Amino acid sequence: MILKVTILGIGALLLVAAGIASVPAVAQLNPPKGTVTINAVEALTVNVTNAAITIPLSPNTANNLSTSPATGTIITTAWVLTSSRTAVKIFIFAATPNPLSNGTNTIPATSIKISSTGRGGTYNALAAGTPFGTGLQIGPTTNITSLNQSGNRIDTIFFAIDTTFNPQLSAGTYSGSLSIQAQATP
Repeated sequence: MILKVTILGIGALLLVAAGIASVPAVAQLNPPKGTVTINAVEALTVNVTNAAITIPLSPNTANNLSTSPATGTIITTAWVLTSSRTAVKIFIFAATPNPLSNGTNTIPATSIKISSTGRGGTYNALAAGTPFGTGLQIGPTTNITSLNQSGNRIDTIFFAIDTTFNPQLSAGTYSGSLSIQAQATP
């Protein structure tokens, strides 16, 4: 009986082997490979938090200070720079001479003031134009060395509006926007 089981086992094994051998072979298909080119470049980014500002206006007043956000507008600048960069600067500017309007009257850029030294600090007037030509620099220049080619900084700014340019400035909600841009210099 053991002999019979062994013979059947060998026969079954031969049938399985014959079945495997009868399956035709398929050639593997390897199409040409695709390539991806990666260019890792330096980066300089600006992120603004608390960007909606509220400034109650009083007529003919030199410093109408922002009341909201109470903690100021926070500007986070981050960078990864090459060794050819020597400094990072952040600027705020108005693209037009009269960036704020209520539909009837406008408030000129030169009447908008910025403080990067705190709510009670020194306020400096904006100008209309380009960020690096007439823009107001926020905070000090960050010098770039081999130790901080990758880094970040946080600046907090506060706003004020001088309404003395027009003692008869009409009431209403004035709205508009300013731009903030960073620069990495060679």
